[in-house]
Amino acid sequence: MMPGTSLRARASIKAMRYRTLICLLAPALMAVSSPAAAAADLTGKWSGTWEAVNHPRGPASEKHYMTLKQDGASITGTTGPKPEVQWNIKDARLAGNTLTFEALAGTLELAFNLDVNGDVIAGTVVVKNRQGISWNMRMTRQP
Repeated sequence: MMPGTSLRARASIKAMRYRTLICLLAPALMAVSSPAAAAADLTGKWSGTWEAVNHPRGPASEKHYMTLKQDGASITGTTGPKPEVQWNIKDARLAGNTLTFEALAGTLELAFNLDVNGDVIAGTVVVKNRQGISWNMRMTRQP
């Protein structure tokens, strides 16, 4: 700065530099922190448990398996109680870290509402056509 520049002028120049820096960095920070950039590819095999909540037969914890394939925003796959007993996933959506989809298990219409956190998917499964039946589910990605 030039000698004799007023304190007010120096403060104004400093503020302008900060604004310029923020304007240059803001788009890069927004791109890195966007949900699309943070979302992981869900493709792979997943296994874990689902535990009955208010089930007519009482509490139960059972194994559960999923195979997911993600191609951009499209998610397809299967889910079920055994690797050889799987139901097709339909209407799958990933919004931020929330994965939702439906599956038909015999006559039961299942609605999955799951949170994705790295290699863990957890949440609830409700039976749409049988009031009060639901499960808490927790799955981990398999190597």
